[in-house]
Amino acid sequence: MFKVDHQQAGQERYLPPEGDYEVAIGAVKRAVTGKGTEYIDITLRIRDDVKQEGAGKRFDYPLYRLREPTPVDPDGSPNSKVQRLSLACGISNGTSFDSIDEWMKALEDKNLRVTVRHEIYNDRPVARVAYLYASKVPGGNGFVQVDDNEDLPF
Repeated sequence: MFKVDHQQAGQERYLPPEGDYEVAIGAVKRAVTGKGTEYIDITLRIRDDVKQEGAGKRFDYPLYRLREPTPVDPDGSPNSKVQRLSLACGISNGTSFDSIDEWMKALEDKNLRVTVRHEIYNDRPVARVAYLYASKVPGGNGFVQVDDNEDLPF
C-alpha cells in the first residue's frame, strides 16, 4: 500500500553524480528542441547487472545536428561523435549503413561505459556525457558470458 503525495511528483530525468557508468542504450530517436534544433535523442540506462549508483535509472545523451555539416557528417550529425559512439558500442569497423536511421537502430541495446560530467544549462545542473568507452563488463541485457570450455547444462 502507498499514499499519493503530490510534493514527491517529479518531472525531470535522473541526474547521475559525476563519474563513470556502465550503461545500456535504450531508445534512440530523432527529436527537436523547443527552439527547433534537430538532434538524435539517445536514452542511456545505468545497468542494473553491475553494482553502481543509480542502477536502473535513465538519462539522455543528445547528439545535436550541426548547423553547418560537412559532406562526411552523416545526416548532419557530427561524424567524430558518430564514429566514437560506434566504436564504444562495438559496431565492427567497416560496417556500412544505408541511413542514419539504420545506424540508430543498430545502437539499441548496446552496452558501453560513459563518463558523466555536470554542466549548468538554464541555471540548473544537467548531465553531459563527456567520454565514451567500450564496456568493461561483458553480458547484460539478459545474456550471460560463458567460457567455451565450461560444461553447459544442455
